[in-house]
Order: sequence, then C-alpha cells, then structure tokens
Amino acid sequence: MVEEKNTTEKMETENVEPFPTVYVLQAIKNAQQKHGLRHQNYQRYRTYCFDKVRRVRKCLKFTHHHKCTPKYKNPKFQLRPITEDVIDNVRFFEILIFEVERAWAYAMQLKYECNDDELSRKKFHKMNKLRRALEHALHLEQIAKIHPRVDSTTKKEVEAYCAYIGATLAVEAKQWKSAEELYKKVIAIYEKLKQVVDSEEMIALYEARCKEVQSVLKVCAHYASENVDDSQIKKLKMDFDQDLNLEFDDLKIGIKGESRKNDKSEAMEIDTTQITEIPRLEPMPCKPVFFDLALNHIKMPSLNSRMQEQSQEEEGQAGIGSRIKNMFWGFK
Repeated sequence: MVEEKNTTEKMETENVEPFPTVYVLQAIKNAQQKHGLRHQNYQRYRTYCFDKVRRVRKCLKFTHHHKCTPKYKNPKFQLRPITEDVIDNVRFFEILIFEVERAWAYAMQLKYECNDDELSRKKFHKMNKLRRALEHALHLEQIAKIHPRVDSTTKKEVEAYCAYIGATLAVEAKQWKSAEELYKKVIAIYEKLKQVVDSEEMIALYEARCKEVQSVLKVCAHYASENVDDSQIKKLKMDFDQDLNLEFDDLKIGIKGESRKNDKSEAMEIDTTQITEIPRLEPMPCKPVFFDLALNHIKMPSLNSRMQEQSQEEEGQAGIGSRIKNMFWGFK
C-alpha cells in the first residue's frame, strides 16, 4: 500500500507543470525603484511591502484568521504559515520575498535613524530585524529547494538572495570573514546566471549587483585581514566614491556636449536677413494725477485766500451805495 501511494504521488508530480521562473532580483529592484528607495525612503518601502503581502494573501484567499471563542472573550489569532504543501500558485513566493524585504527595509530605516546617535538603542532593534529577515530568507530557500515545481533558475536566484541577506547581517555584526565568503558566493551565482539568461535586462541587473557587491567585498577583505588600518578602509571608500563621481561626470560631459552641438546647429539655421520688422512699442499706462501732485509737490492756493481776493475784487467794482452801507453795517 505504501509503495502504491508513493508511485501515485510521483506520477502526480511528474504530470504537474512547473512554475514559471521567478526572477527575484528583478522583482525586488522594480519595487524598490518605484516605492521609495530612489530617495532612500525606507519607511515608504516598508509600508509598501506590508500592503503587498496583505493584498497577495487576500487575493489567494490565504489570510490569517481568528478562532471563535466563547462570549465576552477576544477571538484568538491563528497564524497561517506558508509551507510546501500549501503552495499551488507562484504568487505564494511573492509573499515570502516581500516578508524578507519588509524586515530588511525596517532594519535599514533604523540604521539611518541611529547613525548620528552612538548611544541609541535602535541598533539592537536593527540587528533583530536583520535576523528576522534572514529567517524569512532561509525559509524561502528551503521551500524553493524542496518544492518539485520550482525550476533551477529560481532556486539559484533564491540562493543568491539569501546569501546577500546573510552577508548584510554579517557586515552589521562585523563578522568580516563570513561576510566575505557570502559575498563571493553571491558573485559566483550571478556570474553563472548571466550565462544562462537570454534577456539583456537581466544581464545588466546581474552585472550591477556584482559591481555593488565587489565594492563591499574589498572592505570586508581588508577588515578580515590581521593588520587592519582604518585609513586603508577610508581610502577604499574614497576611491569607490571617486570612481562613481567620474562616471557621473563623464555622463554629464556627454550630455552637455550634445546640447552644445544642438544649440550651434539651431543658431546656424537662423537667417538674420529675415528679421526686418520694427519692434512694436506697447503703450504704458501713466500714473494718476494724485501721484504727480505728491511727487512734484505742487502747491495749491487755500480756499480762504481765494475768498479774500474775490471780496476785494467785488469791493473795487461796487458803487457809492455799497460803501455807505458797509460803513454802517460793516463788512460781510
């Protein structure tokens, strides 16, 4: 009976189609560039990973549930872990991948927050989150190795990703030899994957990851040696930064050269003989009268002086009767 069950299980696994290839590095880089890490915003990326896991679980109808309890008691939370038997869809691997990314992003956020404060307790929280990320990564690697529907390319991608998370934890824990070995493993796996993959986009991603890892590998190699000088490490970091700045400057020079060529070509195309029209003069509104009065200080005669002048003129024109009248009744 046992042999019959084993044969039936083998037949079922052989008849089932394998999952499509899961490109872990591509999925991670696309999510990081679109959701915060272009500006080093780890908190935004962490919230995206949380929402992503929740959405995929809801889509697959594999959410955590609460157990029914008697009245006047809170329902008991029941976790639904992802195991080999449960996985019947490729999207289950998205849950496992972004669980790792969520813990890693939280650790990087804490790292940048406690960078200025040496006495901060957040560094211990950071190490706990990196250990949690490594636990999720090892769980993902174990499922990818055991599951029969996972192809070899996906297994290698997951193995390289797990090694990278382990190396990050080793660097933060200052375990330089183990970090150096894990980074070498990452480079070796991606060098092999470059020969297998056909798309140019994936090859460029693998090369960029190898270049990123090699810069950190030099630092780990120097720290792992017996005679370690901080000045050598600083020189390595400065050299790496200078290389990046030189590459960036070359790109800027190329862009400026192209823009200057375009400007010259446009200037040569303009014919100055066609510019014969006289420029139009637009009328400008002048200031009101009270501005002129205030600025030029025009003095206007007072009303009393004008009334006195008018009365004197009237007296000159008046006859003898009015003069006699004024003698008795006075002036107006």
